[in-house]
Amino acid sequence: MKLKLAALFLVLNFNLLAQQDSSLAGKWLVGGNAELYVERIAGNTGRLILIIEPQAGYFFTNSWAAGLRLPVGFLSNSYQIAVQPFVRFYVPLPGDIKPFVEVNSGYEWKNNLNTTTLDVIYKEQSWLFGARGGAAFFVNPNVSVDIFLYYNSKNTSWEDLKFEKSGTLVNQMF
Repeated sequence: MKLKLAALFLVLNFNLLAQQDSSLAGKWLVGGNAELYVERIAGNTGRLILIIEPQAGYFFTNSWAAGLRLPVGFLSNSYQIAVQPFVRFYVPLPGDIKPFVEVNSGYEWKNNLNTTTLDVIYKEQSWLFGARGGAAFFVNPNVSVDIFLYYNSKNTSWEDLKFEKSGTLVNQMF
């Protein structure tokens, strides 16, 4: 099991057509997140990680939204893509700050590369489950900046193309 701590960070989340003090039902949520960090495990040399997560959702009521996130990751020795549906609940408070909680699940495909030849060494597939909690700070009626903490859990299986091996492991990160 690998445990990773993610720092709290600001994320721009553009909520197009979403009015903070009017009806959200029937409106679209469009935006995304981006992460850039260096991961170091057990004192080994760090690897640079860039993850871009475009997302789109739909408000079914004033407080409930559901949608899809498509995270794409570029690491120093691999790349990945995922499909991650989510359901989000916004606490119905007056004003420009809307606390929210979210649950999500999905599937991720990852190819790990030989850094010299760029050949795929092994492939990973992961079932994902996660949760987010935070607040949306509306800077105007259509745009919010979201601050949140998140937890992701992975159940990973892999196929080693070089040695024709396969297996399963559980990988959790925060």
